[in-house]
Formats: sequence, C-alpha cells, structure tokens
Amino acid sequence: MPMRTDDLFHWAAIIVSPTIYLADLSLSYALVPWVCATGHAGTLHAVSAIGLLLIVAPLLIGWRLVHRRTAMNYASPIGARARFLTILAVASTLLFAFAMVLQWAAQFVIGPCVT
Repeated sequence: MPMRTDDLFHWAAIIVSPTIYLADLSLSYALVPWVCATGHAGTLHAVSAIGLLLIVAPLLIGWRLVHRRTAMNYASPIGARARFLTILAVASTLLFAFAMVLQWAAQFVIGPCVT
C-alpha cells in the first residue's frame, strides 16, 4: 500500500513535535553554563523562539488538514483512520507547543543563573 502525503504528515507531526521539544530542552540545558558565564540570556530565548516556530509550522498544516477532512466520507475505515490520525497529530503538536511556551515562560520568570 503506497504511503500518501497525508500519512507522512500524520507521522511527521506525531514524531517530530516531541523531538523538536526535546531537542529544544536539551539545547537549552546545554547552553545554561555558557549563558551564565557570558550573560547572553537572549540566546536561550532565541533557541526557544526557533523551536516554537518549528513546532507551530506542522500545527498550521494539521489545522488545514482537519478542515479539509471535514468534507470527507467518514463511513469508510480509511476515512475514519485518516480523521483520527489528523486529530491526534494536531492534538500532540498543540500539546508540545503548549509545553514549549510554558518552558519559555519559566526562562523569563526564573532566569537561567538562579542557584
């Protein structure tokens, strides 16, 4: 069975969003000693902003797919599976985008060099 472009989006959104979040978290933790030594706290904010933009892009594509899927026939198993995967992809991407916003807010409130 050939893979459709919608299927590629579903799996990319389900797998890529947590990967981007974890990469952002790891990079932020790795940069903290350097940020505290140099005082360039803007670097952490730039990393978080780039990560958030990378997560929001699949979210917008998924939102478009959700609206396109509303016109499909859901009586067939393939249509029902496609709708489920679309909603799951959007929900998981939204969850990790929210987690990244909260992590970024913590950088503002607490600061990287608090011991």
